[in-house]
Amino acid sequence: MTRTIAWAGLPVSLLWIACGAGTSGAGAGGGAEASAGASGSADSGAGIFDSGAPDASPDCDNLPLTQEQATVLFRALVYQDNPNYNPASVFSVTELQVPGAWEAMGIQLFSGGSVDDYGYVVNERPIVSFSCQLYPLTKWSAERLLSAVLLDSTLYYTVQAGSGLNYSELGRISLSGAGIEILQGPDYGRSDPLNLYLRESGGQIVVELGAGMKFNSWSAQSVFGWLRDEGGYSLVVVDATGQPIPSTGAGGW
Repeated sequence: MTRTIAWAGLPVSLLWIACGAGTSGAGAGGGAEASAGASGSADSGAGIFDSGAPDASPDCDNLPLTQEQATVLFRALVYQDNPNYNPASVFSVTELQVPGAWEAMGIQLFSGGSVDDYGYVVNERPIVSFSCQLYPLTKWSAERLLSAVLLDSTLYYTVQAGSGLNYSELGRISLSGAGIEILQGPDYGRSDPLNLYLRESGGQIVVELGAGMKFNSWSAQSVFGWLRDEGGYSLVVVDATGQPIPSTGAGGW
């Protein structure tokens, strides 16, 4: 059984920052008045920026977020969740490309985290942008987006979660009225760690067991099942006979 974990609707202050309406008033994320400037990047192509107001068009809700805009919004999101987070932190945000997601749904996927003293990105968290705002796909940081696939203007994804023993969570992002709905579905592998990846084949979503270090790039080991969207708040993985494969967790936050 699955349930809704988030609806579009963050504070207006975040929309204000994203659309470049001014450099004062950084909302829940603390002060953000210095201009954003790159301070280096990892081999993933992630830009690392100080806090600051982005150089954005007022029409950013009709355009994809730039890396600078996404970084400022991610910083605000971090401090909204944890006002005691180190105010001197530097953040890194990388866009995770899903062909057609912007054109069909007006969304972008990102992975955001803070940069430690050695230049490594830590406490990463997958996020989705919609209408100049960011929404977390997971409750906790240090969770990695493994794969995402677009089918019929709906985006399905898998996340590597857990501490020590990793398991996989499945989820769905869909349009709902003027906003988006994020559904965290079943998870698999709590007793026997595994990574699950999604691919589209013939109008169906195949769930594969695999291994890989980069988003949407893996070495397939075997077919785990097929994802079935039953509508509402229900995502199910079924086997070759159409029978549901039992989840190892309750799903949801």
